[in-house]
Amino acid sequence: MNHQAGRRLAALFLLLVAAFAVNDQLLVSAKSAVSLDQCANLGSTCDTANPSQWQNGNLGSSNSHYSEGESVPYRAKFTDLSPGEMYSATIQWDTTKQGKHAIDYLTGVARTETTADPCSGVTCVAPVSTLAVPLDSEVSGRGVTQVPGQAFRIDGGTFPAPGASIANTGNLCGASTCTVTANPSAYSLTGAYTGDSSTSTTVYFYAVGTTVVLSWGGHVASQADWGAGSSASSIAGSPYHMRVLDFACSSVANCSAGNEDRSMSSSAVLPPVTTTTLPPTTTTTIPDSTTTTVVETTTTTVVETTTTLPPTTTTVVETTTTLPPTTTTLPPTTTTVLGTTTTVAGSTTSTSVAPTTSTSTTVAPAVTTTTVPGGDLQVIFPPTTVPSDDDFFSLFPDSLPSTGMPGFGFGLVGAFLLLLGVAALPAARRRRGPTRD
Repeated sequence: MNHQAGRRLAALFLLLVAAFAVNDQLLVSAKSAVSLDQCANLGSTCDTANPSQWQNGNLGSSNSHYSEGESVPYRAKFTDLSPGEMYSATIQWDTTKQGKHAIDYLTGVARTETTADPCSGVTCVAPVSTLAVPLDSEVSGRGVTQVPGQAFRIDGGTFPAPGASIANTGNLCGASTCTVTANPSAYSLTGAYTGDSSTSTTVYFYAVGTTVVLSWGGHVASQADWGAGSSASSIAGSPYHMRVLDFACSSVANCSAGNEDRSMSSSAVLPPVTTTTLPPTTTTTIPDSTTTTVVETTTTTVVETTTTLPPTTTTVVETTTTLPPTTTTLPPTTTTVLGTTTTVAGSTTSTSVAPTTSTSTTVAPAVTTTTVPGGDLQVIFPPTTVPSDDDFFSLFPDSLPSTGMPGFGFGLVGAFLLLLGVAALPAARRRRGPTRD
């Protein structure tokens, strides 16, 4: 071989070395990678307008405030993926530290920070898919009620269903064909709840684009679930670790992420928040009204009581007293009219009337007395209007005019008067009407 041929061989060798070097560099630059971030929420949250709130470092009191029972958002950014290939990521979190609970189970990314955007600051492609977060039996078995309806989210990828078969040329599994038995896989507890422990699960996904973002939330353990002194606020230091332990792929490129670990200081955790749910309030709008001022009056209520007495029956017994007839027998009355003796000076005149006996009561009639002046002779007759049996009376003066015949004059006059009275008596009786017995 001449000198010229030797130089040609040397040049070809150098070209081969350079080609291998360039190819190796290309393979290195195309290796898939993963980065883990967590959301800082002090001042602003990790929404679309604030991508810097996604922290690749630790969370502390200077950038975050979370209360027990809330969920911290997490995201894993996968880059330089091969579309159509399957990948897996194993997620691990610290559940207890010295017997006190830290992050007890997983939730959705936006459970507490409702505007958290996993694609903030990252170019994501469709679709957006979700995968239900199963309940952890280690948690529910201790009487803790986990928040239901939570899910993983993936942007730029999809989740294979359990039972899917994957051709493997990478490190996804040890065989040429892998089968997804569960997605996510069953929880695996390392350590014990009485001391230090951590829990992990593996999530499988297909890449649609070269960049895929997987996101979820970590529930901060609360004393309402675990009791006073056994929750996250009782742990000193930075015990709230979230990790991506393993990253594997089905392609020939060997996917490896090492240990992506993010922690949160206990100073970023506030005491538990007590929430009181009030019943809904109904607001009633009343139209404008006219106000009328009414003079206050006092109302007296008189309660009228009516007492109903039973009917009363009054029986009047009529008493008839029958008196026997009374007969009054009056004894005969004898009225004796005595003769009146009138003594006239110088002479004596006596008029005698026989006594009269009657069985009836005699009522003396009214007698009218006429006084004759000069002491003349007076003759008094009973009134003819009064029925009476009384006799008439004669009044003689004490002295009569002298006739020259002592005693003769008196006797003559007396006789005359007597006759005159006897004659006048029947006429008087006739005028008075019939006599009564």
